[in-house]
Amino acid sequence: MNEGPIRADEIQSYLALLHGSLGGSRAPVSRTKLREFYDRQNYTGMVKLIRDGMKLDLRVRVALVNHGGPDRTPAWVERPDPFPRNGTPEFKRAVVTVFLRKSFLLKYKFEHVVMAIAHELSHIVLFRIRHPLEEVEVAVDLTAMLLGYSEFYFIGFELLRTERLGSLGYLTGNEIRYAAGVLGRPIEKPADSVRVKKRFIPTLSSIHTVAVAILIVIGLTLAGSSLFNHAPVEERPSTGKGTRLNADQIRYCLSEDIRISGGRSVLNRYQPSAVDRFNVMVKDFNDRCSNFQYRASDLQTVKSEVEANRELLWAAGARAYGTGYPNDQ
Repeated sequence: MNEGPIRADEIQSYLALLHGSLGGSRAPVSRTKLREFYDRQNYTGMVKLIRDGMKLDLRVRVALVNHGGPDRTPAWVERPDPFPRNGTPEFKRAVVTVFLRKSFLLKYKFEHVVMAIAHELSHIVLFRIRHPLEEVEVAVDLTAMLLGYSEFYFIGFELLRTERLGSLGYLTGNEIRYAAGVLGRPIEKPADSVRVKKRFIPTLSSIHTVAVAILIVIGLTLAGSSLFNHAPVEERPSTGKGTRLNADQIRYCLSEDIRISGGRSVLNRYQPSAVDRFNVMVKDFNDRCSNFQYRASDLQTVKSEVEANRELLWAAGARAYGTGYPNDQ
């Protein structure tokens, strides 16, 4: 089965961002208890077990439905809007509802149900930290894999193919194998007719904000499995003035300032669309990082870490705008 070229650069860049934000990859999730719940058709137990494994300290409800939701979607999640910040009392009081379509549960297999639940709760994992990739579906599947569900994705895809059940998820089988290898958990099965795209050019529709585009370039620059042993953690602060930032948020602000400087140095000021996107990025940075409080010890430690990577950060920003990115096709 020829699945076409792997989105190698896209997968590596997304995993770089996710790994840094989520603090590393998790051990493979055990199948035993999940299978027990599944065999008893206890889908609520499955959802809560996956929620707890993802360390989501909030209330969750499960609804089995025949109708509603996005067309042909096997599962979806409803959450408060705006979503409360992680660690706040509002977050612990938040209620998330996971919808599972009954026709999906009847037709598909155990691994597919785990995939669907893990995908939807991975959205919540990203929503709680306001991650720039929170709505990028490929990145959400990669989040689930990073959190320990790679085996479910691989077996699930193989079952889709052998039993001709149709499509599910946003990654191909070859991409699942490739992502597992990047995460350091290679799947011992040869890929079919693997061809790798050498370059990925994201679009605004796929990543939503210029800030995401800049961050993705960092992943492209640092791509490689060795990255995942050393990736510094960056967390985007919430908008506002006078916010007290932790070390990871300070790291984001200092790093983003250097990336912006690199982008400004090569920005084509005669290309209005590029200038507009750059200005959006700068405004987002100012809204989050122009006025904040901090512990002096945190700032001193993080500043030395960031300065050690100054050339790399500058190059990431310069690369984003020095090649016409993200407009060149």
